[in-house]
Amino acid sequence: MNETSLGFVLKVNPYKEYDALVFTFLKEYGKVTFLYRGYFKSQSKMLSKGLNYTLYEFRFNYREEGLLNPIEVTSIQSFSKLLLSPQKASLAQIIDTIYLALDHHDQPSDLYALYYSYLSALESARYDELLVVSLLLSELLHYLGLSPFVDGAINSKEEKVNDFSIKLGGFVLEPHKSLFSLEELKQIRYIYKGRLKDLDKLKEFSVNRKLMNLFIEFFEFHTSIKLNSYSVYQQLG
Repeated sequence: MNETSLGFVLKVNPYKEYDALVFTFLKEYGKVTFLYRGYFKSQSKMLSKGLNYTLYEFRFNYREEGLLNPIEVTSIQSFSKLLLSPQKASLAQIIDTIYLALDHHDQPSDLYALYYSYLSALESARYDELLVVSLLLSELLHYLGLSPFVDGAINSKEEKVNDFSIKLGGFVLEPHKSLFSLEELKQIRYIYKGRLKDLDKLKEFSVNRKLMNLFIEFFEFHTSIKLNSYSVYQQLG
């Protein structure tokens, strides 16, 4: 029985002589791997069906295990403007890295919608690009049940906080001088309470490199997913 689903290509790997393994994330099925035969042959019609940051409609016969053979792949929408900026292209790659590393996806349609929203927001000139990334990480931490505690101090019964601990997982009250200003602590809380749908409410925010490093380090520490493309972004900046 033919199935149809919207989705994005996460990664393309060579397979045998001319074929390719195309790792995708589909709206109805989550992570699925297609076998594109003859992908690397000269003048292959499939080359345009394995582009990153392009929304495709896939038609195929679904089965739970093994590689899937596409019957038809149709391009629906391209976010190719992201590739015109090396900085934005490196930030776009962050979501591919994370989705490839996810072991489970109980709500694939929600993750698909998050992927689409992320590319749309990142491509737009309306929003600070690091704000977009930080809200993506916040939303994924929430999905994974790993959100930091930002409603008080983890290590104190007092309401006052003056620092943030990556290792402890949230706000803390420490006797030493904080690494963050009061304004930065407020911004950390806004980000970790926020979601991508809140972009218009938070669009006046500009996430600096110091806070972005914190958001990246927290995500990597608590998920064990290395976001190497952010290092590329830093080098380009």
